[in-house]
Amino acid sequence: MKIIFFLLALLAVNGYSQAPFIFKSYDLNPGSGFSTPSQFVNFNGKYFFGASTPATGGEVWVGDTSASGPQLFKDIRPGAAGSYPLYFCVSGNKLFFYADDGVNGIQIWVSDGTSIGTKMVSASGMSPYSPDRLMFAWNGKILFGGTTVANGRELWISDGTDTGTKMIKDIYTGSHSSDPANFTAFNGKVYFSAANAAYGNELWVTDGTAGGTSMVKDIDQYTLSSYPANFCVFGPKFYFSAATWNYGGELWMSDGTDTGTKMVKDIFPGVNGGMPSLILPFNGKMYFSAGDSSGEELWTSDGTVTGTAMVKDINLGGYGSSPLYFTEYNSKVYFQATDTNGAELWVTDGTAAGTKMVKDIQPGANGSVVSKLFVYKKRLYFRASATGTDLQLMYTDGTTLGTQMIAPASAFKTAPLINAQFFMYPGDSSMYFCANYDNISEELWSLTDTTTYPPAPPPSPCDSPHVIHFTHIGVDSAIIDWDTVAGASHYEYYIILYGNSTPGGSMIMNDTLTALGLAANTKYQFCVRTVCGSLTSGWHCDTFRTASIATFIEQSVSGGHISLHPNPATGVFTIDVPAGIKNGVVTIVNMYGQVVTRKEIANTADWKFDLGGIAKGIYTVEIKHDGELYRGKIMLQ
Repeated sequence: MKIIFFLLALLAVNGYSQAPFIFKSYDLNPGSGFSTPSQFVNFNGKYFFGASTPATGGEVWVGDTSASGPQLFKDIRPGAAGSYPLYFCVSGNKLFFYADDGVNGIQIWVSDGTSIGTKMVSASGMSPYSPDRLMFAWNGKILFGGTTVANGRELWISDGTDTGTKMIKDIYTGSHSSDPANFTAFNGKVYFSAANAAYGNELWVTDGTAGGTSMVKDIDQYTLSSYPANFCVFGPKFYFSAATWNYGGELWMSDGTDTGTKMVKDIFPGVNGGMPSLILPFNGKMYFSAGDSSGEELWTSDGTVTGTAMVKDINLGGYGSSPLYFTEYNSKVYFQATDTNGAELWVTDGTAAGTKMVKDIQPGANGSVVSKLFVYKKRLYFRASATGTDLQLMYTDGTTLGTQMIAPASAFKTAPLINAQFFMYPGDSSMYFCANYDNISEELWSLTDTTTYPPAPPPSPCDSPHVIHFTHIGVDSAIIDWDTVAGASHYEYYIILYGNSTPGGSMIMNDTLTALGLAANTKYQFCVRTVCGSLTSGWHCDTFRTASIATFIEQSVSGGHISLHPNPATGVFTIDVPAGIKNGVVTIVNMYGQVVTRKEIANTADWKFDLGGIAKGIYTVEIKHDGELYRGKIMLQ
C-alpha cells in the first residue's frame, strides 16, 4: 500500500488562496481498482471501516497513527467474495457489526478490537440475511430487529455472547413482523416504533425485558398506525413525528406515559399535516423541517403551542425550500435550502432576519446541492458542486468569502466525492473520507488542518437553563418556569419591554417565577441565568406577550383537566387531582387572566382550597406538578 502526500492547493470558487492544510492518500487497493472505504467508527484508540480489494473482497480494515497506514483487520470470509461488513456500532467495550462469512449468511459479529477477539455471535435461531440494518447501542448491549421463520422480524438484544443474544418479545405474535425501528434512549429506557395486529405501527418502550416491553400509546385509533419517527430528546421529554386520521403527520411529545404523550401543535390543519422531520435540538429550541400552506420550510419549537412557529418562508409562493442536513456550527444552524437560487447553503440564528443564504455557490436555478455537512476543527465542511454536477469538497467559516472549494494540488478528477463520508479520527486530528482525486480509483484520503488554534476554554460547570416555559400568561401577569440545572445555587433573571436595553438581574432561589404588574397586550423579554457559587452561566432569553383585556391566553394543558366540587361553590372547594399527586403549586386566575392568588401545596392528599372573600365569578384553577399543568374552572356564588 502506498501513501501519497499532497500540499494543499486551495481553490476558491472565485479566486485562489493558500491555507495550512495537508491532503494524504492511502491506496488500499493499488492500481485502478476501487477500495471505496466507508462506515468509519472510532474504537479503542483506532478507527475501523469497511473496504475492498480484488484479493479479499469487502472486509474490516483498521487504522491508527502508525506510518504504515491502515491495514486489513480480519479476513472474515477468505477469498475474493468478501464478508462485506455493515453498520459498525460501538456499545460499551465492544464493536458490533454485520458480516457474511459465506456459511451462515449475514449475522452479527462482535470484536474487542483484536483480530483473534473478533467472532460471530450465535445466530440463536435467526435465519440467514435476517438482521435488520438498524443497531442501537444501549447499556453495553445492542438492540436490533432480528428475523426468524417462526416469529418474523422482532425486537432482539445482544451483549455480544451467544446466550445473551435473544428475542426480547414477539410484539406481533406469530410469523408476522413488528419491524422495530427509530430507537431512542430516554430516562433509562428505549422508545421505538413497532407494529402489531391490534394497533398497527405505534410508539413502544422497552427496558430490555419482555415484561418491560409495551405500547406507550395508541396514537392513531382510526387508521391503526401513526408511524412515529424522527425522535429527538429535548429537555424533560422526547419529541417525534406521528400521523393521525384527523390531523395527519404532526409534531408530538412524550414523557414516556400514555397521558403524557400528546400532539404539540397542528402545524398544517387538515388530514395532510405538517410532516415534521430532521429534528435538531439547539440553543433551547428544536429546529426541523415542516410544511403548511407555505410549503416545506424551516420551523422551530420550544415544546409549546405558542412556541412552535415557522422561522422563515425561504422560498416564497408556497413552493417550500425543503430544508435538509441541519448541523450546528459556531452557535448557529446550517442547512441546505432551495429557493430561486437552487439548493444552496443556508444559516439561521433562530430569527427570520438571521436566516439567510451563506453563498450562492453555483449561480442559477439548480444550485450547488449542498450535502454531507461535517464540523472539523474550526470550519464546516461539506460536499457541493460549483459547476454542473462536479461534487467537490468545500468548507465555510460562516462568511461568503470564507466559503471555498479545496482539493489536492494534483487533483484533476471531476466529481471526486460521489461516495464521500466524512469522519474525524482523534488520534491524528485528521478528517478522513472516500474520494477519487486521481481519476483512477476511489480510495481513502485524509485532510489535516495544521493551524494552531488557541485552546478552547474549558466547559463551564455552570450551565444555563435550556428551556423556558410560559405556563400562564394573563393580562398583567405571567408564570414562568425553566428546566433545573444541576449544581445551581440560585438563578438570576430580568424582564424588560422587548427591544429595551438589558438591566441587572434579580435573584430567585427556585426555578419558577410569578411576574406581576405587567402591562396588558405588551411584548416582554424574559432572561434567566444560573448561578453556581461564584460562577454564572450565560443568559438564556425568550419573549412573551401579555393578554389583552378581552382575551385570556389559554396555554396547552399538559397534564389534563381536573374536577372541582362543589361547583358552583361559596368559598371552600376540593380539587380532585390524579392519584399519587401530593404536592404542587395552585394558581387561581380570574376571567381577565389576572392572578388572584397562588399557593404551594406540600405532602397532602386532601386538596381543599378556600376562596372566601373573593368576588363572585368564574375562575380558572391551575396546578403545576412535576413539569405538568392541570386545569379546571370553578364558579363562585
